[in-house]
Amino acid sequence: MKQKYLLLIIITLLYQQVFAQSNTVLQRIFLVGDAGALTKEKHPVCDWLKANVNWNDSSNVLIYLGDNIYPF
Repeated sequence: MKQKYLLLIIITLLYQQVFAQSNTVLQRIFLVGDAGALTKEKHPVCDWLKANVNWNDSSNVLIYLGDNIYPF
């Protein structure tokens, strides 16, 4: 009986190692419905994205869903 449990534990551990997901981000997509109008000469959505997203990382992508894109 102990051998069966030991075998089950070993199979479970091997399964986790073989099929474990990696912690690597393949693609991070930011969807913006509408950037909105200027508020005190600022775009809150665009300013947040500039400050909090590393745009030098090629896995980051920005997609505008709205039909209006306001100038910076």
